[in-house]
Amino acid sequence: MQERRKHNRHTVQARVKLYHPEFGAVDGVSSNISDGGVYVEVAEMPAVRPGEAVKMVLLDSRNPDFIFNCEVARVEEGALALAILSYESGGQTWAIRDLRRQWHTGT
Repeated sequence: MQERRKHNRHTVQARVKLYHPEFGAVDGVSSNISDGGVYVEVAEMPAVRPGEAVKMVLLDSRNPDFIFNCEVARVEEGALALAILSYESGGQTWAIRDLRRQWHTGT
């Protein structure tokens, strides 16, 4: 089977907090992450559908003040697959490609 993913996935178990105006905040744990998205396991499944926007904070990150703007890609039993679209830091919104460039070049 040919791999269709654009970005390699890395197993990363980290605490995550998801935010949405309808359900408030939900705690979860990432099971894998890539440059383009994250798979989050949740104990309390929020009422969201694919295409909806959610905000995510990676609580165990080196930069826990980053707020990631995501789109729900898939809803599964006990988990959400999220596409990472952009991030917010210091009151500004940045394209996720800028953060990817920092990750890969260290600048």
